[in-house]
Amino acid sequence: MYIWPFELSAKDEHEVEPLARAGAAVPGLPDGLKQFLLKRMPRDRMVLPGDPDYAVLRKTFNARFDNLRPWAIVRCAIEDDLRACLEGVQTYRVPFRIRAGGHSFAGMSSLGDGVVIDVSAFDDVQVDPLRLEARVGGGCSMATLGKALDADLQLPMAHDRVGVGGYMQGGGFDGDRSRTYGMNSDQVLTARVMLADGRVVPASETVNHDLWWALRGGTGGNFGILLEVKFALHRAPAPHEWQFTWPIEKPADCALAGEVLRVLQDEVLRGAVPELNAAAELRRWPRVHGGPPATLGLLVAGSYFGAQADMEALLRPLAQLQPPNGRALSAVAATPPQVLVVRQARFLTELGASDWKTLVEDFEAHANLHSTLTVAGWGGAIQAYPIEKSA
Repeated sequence: MYIWPFELSAKDEHEVEPLARAGAAVPGLPDGLKQFLLKRMPRDRMVLPGDPDYAVLRKTFNARFDNLRPWAIVRCAIEDDLRACLEGVQTYRVPFRIRAGGHSFAGMSSLGDGVVIDVSAFDDVQVDPLRLEARVGGGCSMATLGKALDADLQLPMAHDRVGVGGYMQGGGFDGDRSRTYGMNSDQVLTARVMLADGRVVPASETVNHDLWWALRGGTGGNFGILLEVKFALHRAPAPHEWQFTWPIEKPADCALAGEVLRVLQDEVLRGAVPELNAAAELRRWPRVHGGPPATLGLLVAGSYFGAQADMEALLRPLAQLQPPNGRALSAVAATPPQVLVVRQARFLTELGASDWKTLVEDFEAHANLHSTLTVAGWGGAIQAYPIEKSA
């Protein structure tokens, strides 16, 4: 379960502002490091404050860290660029971050007093549909990877702009596939990694096992720069998608939403087959398509890899709670301006009926207009994967 406020209150904003300003008033890139890098790569791969692209490239998806101003952003195009960066930042003792998609909720995709090593150019994808494998560059976006996969090739993935490297190394949960196939990191067969000393090494279950173990869930950038990963794919038809919605406009609706969440837990997900994926979202939805957040509502949705009739039988307890002639919620919320994001996550076992009702009532009373509370069903293939097999 996570709570994802797109917009912070004034109270919250001053609490995180010091993080966003960390390193704002510091010296720039040491001239020695600048000259070192310029001898090793073309000038246009190094983006410095004042360069035309700097204002855009320095920002990540999260406006919470918009005030971070790296001394340089190095858009590495070849492995020698990465090797030069690692050698340079160690020689001149300069902090650095490795960035692929720039979607770290904790701000680990940037910094205000060092160098960002951008690996997004490492985006090659080679798919072998016969062997059910895909070789993917560590900087590849999910959009690029998704376009390369045939419709019947399945891999737990994130949304389009997320980078493969950070997603996989953080575990990689997919609400539409992970109960069926596991975490993204569970699918890793091999990896190529550049270590801190510039050496490139393979990692697999049989070669450099400790590195292979740590990469898969040990969070990105801690053990080297991920150059390439080979995933095991799964062949299956596209799943059936399903959803139910409940607008929450009066106190009785809060009680109903709490009961929906209890039923989702007790009667749908408990003991469910791994082919079923499910999650619930509590947030404010627009009254018209593309409008501002307005109506509080609960969306329960997911996917099923199997026959539609079997899916409908599994979901009957939720279908029976649908109010007659109930007004549907828009499934597409307004696109907010880039705003501050804070994400909090918890693993839960099971809650009682009164707990679910209290959760909905508390959200209705206190959450801001852009907050989202998501409850995602885990278990299935995630739980079946041996706990000692990865970080």
